[in-house]
Amino acid sequence: MPRIFRRRLAAILALILLLLGLLLSITQWLPRLVGIWLPPETRIELEGSPRWHEGALHFPQIRYQVKECVLARVQAASLGRHQSRWQFKAQSVTLNSECLQNLPAPDVQPAAPKSLAEWQAMLPGADIHFDKLTIAPWQTYAGRLDLTLESHKQQLHYQGDQLQLDATLQGQQLTLSRLMFNNAALPEPVTLSGQLELPKFADGLPVSGKVEGELALAALPDALHLTFDWQQQQGS
Repeated sequence: MPRIFRRRLAAILALILLLLGLLLSITQWLPRLVGIWLPPETRIELEGSPRWHEGALHFPQIRYQVKECVLARVQAASLGRHQSRWQFKAQSVTLNSECLQNLPAPDVQPAAPKSLAEWQAMLPGADIHFDKLTIAPWQTYAGRLDLTLESHKQQLHYQGDQLQLDATLQGQQLTLSRLMFNNAALPEPVTLSGQLELPKFADGLPVSGKVEGELALAALPDALHLTFDWQQQQGS
């Protein structure tokens, strides 16, 4: 066997062993690698070994912790790429808003804020699907989430028993196709739809818009038809 062939074979075997070692120890080195970009006193933990299946990397469970408080728990997640788009799916995602108070304050002076258009330009083409999204302590409004991301347009579909939402954002124009939410104090769900113009910087209320909806009250025989129409500081 020629010497050059043996060297190449040895190099290939060494590479295979290295890849196997990385895969077997991914639960140890991947969270540490991600931790470089995370805020202090926060960490990512993986439970179970990730596996590659049908063109996607599958994770049994991912936890994002702030000190000892689990801010986010993701069950049965997968990340892949199909037709030049990222695909992220999860069986369930649970967020605990109470952990937010444990996030450390930033040590450095914040940079100049980015505009909404600048944030949108950074978005990759991606499709995100959660079979169930739960935010504590508002577990009543849990539901299925579908989010489609493009730099020029973002679409959100949320379907739950107590909360439903269909919305599209193009630039600063937000189209609220349907918003429905229910509350135990109301005999019927509240429904809203309309158009809103968001501020240049995502740090305030919509600068203009028109929203219509219906509100049913037990004391009234018929539902109220509501219309909110405003421009800057003026509206009705």
